Amino acid sequence: MCLQKLLAKQELKMTLLKQAVGIYIHHGIHDLIFNIVGTYEASQDASFNKITRSLQELQQNDLGVKPEFSINLSRAKRELSQLNQQTSPLLKVLCLRRVLLTATQTPRHTMNIEAVSADDLLSVVLYLLVKTEIPNW
Repeated sequence: MCLQKLLAKQELKMTLLKQAVGIYIHHGIHDLIFNIVGTYEASQDASFNKITRSLQELQQNDLGVKPEFSINLSRAKRELSQLNQQTSPLLKVLCLRRVLLTATQTPRHTMNIEAVSADDLLSVVLYLLVKTEIPNW
């Protein structure tokens, strides 16, 4: 039993070490890779940004965003605007997770992301994508 606990702790430490090394490496090569990919995908980014700018007049009810999510959408937009500052896939996923958790949080913290329907979540995400100005996706 004691050996199993020791092995489990070692496995956890190894997993955390792998994550740390991965983040460190991604952080080190992020600027180089991001600049190359950004240059390569510039026309698609420009096209997507043109579409989102043309949709700026959309309101929450146009996309079916329920009123209970409205209170947190500005905070969720701020979280989403941090996406390009993240330098690894894990940090980007964690940023997106914070966006979704922020957007679906009710004032009394009575709703969590597991209790949100896919349709509700989709309307919130679409609204945030349209309203958050991120130049390079």
